[in-house]
Amino acid sequence: MRIVVSDSSCLIDLRKASLLDIFLRLPYELLIPNTLFEEELLKFTAVQKAALVRGGLKVIDLPGDRVLRAQQVVRKVPTISVHDGFAFLTAIPTALPAFIYVPSGVVGLVHNLRRK
Repeated sequence: MRIVVSDSSCLIDLRKASLLDIFLRLPYELLIPNTLFEEELLKFTAVQKAALVRGGLKVIDLPGDRVLRAQQVVRKVPTISVHDGFAFLTAIPTALPAFIYVPSGVVGLVHNLRRK
């Protein structure tokens, strides 16, 4: 199973509670969109970010067509952020199950897409 980190707050909270090492040892594939990793983990030092990657967090670059798809999704569901859209498309490139941690928008996105 994949776990897609779609909001920086979960990593921030895990860091504050000294649980990042334990999180990285979970027997799952851990993914984060590159834009979220670069733009939202502002209080993480370069050393801390490198430790996340060394620990197994995979920073995913979405190809151009998926970036365009994320922008389309965000336009259709304006309550989500562009980072939510990137995380959503990171989670669905294959038929593998994925868990997405999002405090807000992706729940509404999944609900809206299921209705269509």
